[in-house]
Amino acid sequence: MREKEHNEYNALTKRLLEEGYSTEGHPDYVRVDVPMWQEKTLDNYDGGFTYERRWIFEQAFKTPCGLQCKGLQCHSNMSYMGIEWTFENDMTTIRCPYEKKECKLKHEYLQENTVLRYECEIHMTDEEYCYEGSVEHILKLHDDEIRRQKISFGLQRNGRVCQEHMRFNRDTLEWEMNYDPYHCGLSRCTGMCPVLGHELDKKRGNVFYDVKISYLRNDLNGTLFEGQVDTQIIKGKKLFDHPVSMDIYKICARLCQDRIQDKVHTHYFT
Repeated sequence: MREKEHNEYNALTKRLLEEGYSTEGHPDYVRVDVPMWQEKTLDNYDGGFTYERRWIFEQAFKTPCGLQCKGLQCHSNMSYMGIEWTFENDMTTIRCPYEKKECKLKHEYLQENTVLRYECEIHMTDEEYCYEGSVEHILKLHDDEIRRQKISFGLQRNGRVCQEHMRFNRDTLEWEMNYDPYHCGLSRCTGMCPVLGHELDKKRGNVFYDVKISYLRNDLNGTLFEGQVDTQIIKGKKLFDHPVSMDIYKICARLCQDRIQDKVHTHYFT
């Protein structure tokens, strides 16, 4: 098996080779990942040496704006725009603890990508890690504030909220309640419903609907009946695959008509 060209190695491997290390002798914080039955070689998928995860997760990193964090917070092993965003290339990323979509300090490739708009690259630092003011500290304060807002959100609505229908909007930094009885039906909800404010009816049922399908008889082309449109009606289709509480199916029949139409169009679309 051939050795990789020097420019194919990751940054960690290039540095260790320059310092005189090899596959047979290297620092204990790195390893060579190859199957047990293969010879140890730097010609591997990872581009040479990789960090021991338990070691790298405890190392200190720094964002372009000066925040420290531990490696455990990082997102590694991403390939984008010709760059291997890995610990070994000192180009891993984290989600911005401030939830900033636009930041001129981070890498230009991350600024341009809408999917990665909250990501920020970080680099290892020799500075001693300090929890106060770190990414971990900011996230802890942020999570505490989210929990406080969640409690306040429920109190403002006199407890008429449900965990299954709530979400925290990362763009507006506010809690939202989007009640969807269809989700309740799929989840087979029972017992006390905080949204409705009472115990769900134990009687079971379903939402039934009819499907009307009209189709052009192409097999009659060239005959006197060319252009004929036939109609078929399928009665008694069920919205749910299982019985649900009467309270839920009554609400679904009233509020989920768009959902039923989407389901029909998806299944019978022509």
